[in-house]
Amino acid sequence: MFVKNLVNIHEGEEMVAMYTSLPIADAGIYTFIAKKRKDGTYQWVHYVQKFTGAKESMYNGHVKTMEQVNMVLSIINNNLANAFGAAAEMKAADITYTPKVRIAALAV
Repeated sequence: MFVKNLVNIHEGEEMVAMYTSLPIADAGIYTFIAKKRKDGTYQWVHYVQKFTGAKESMYNGHVKTMEQVNMVLSIINNNLANAFGAAAEMKAADITYTPKVRIAALAV
């Protein structure tokens, strides 16, 4: 699955962004994750995690700069705000990296 591959940080790669929404009734928790790859490009994924644990509505892509990562995040946040209100916008999450557990926290 793409999310699992994205979350894994390989040698020479770096997690650069993780944003989550507050839980949204009847929807779930929206998440945006980005990493910088060895070649200097950025890979991102955006999905909603349902309260059942299932990940749905997954979108992903590659961009060349961190500015473009921020642009993608801004567009997604604007869409969330339009659909669910300003409180639905994703905020920076706590990223804790350890060799065994790639992302230890999804806190908002």
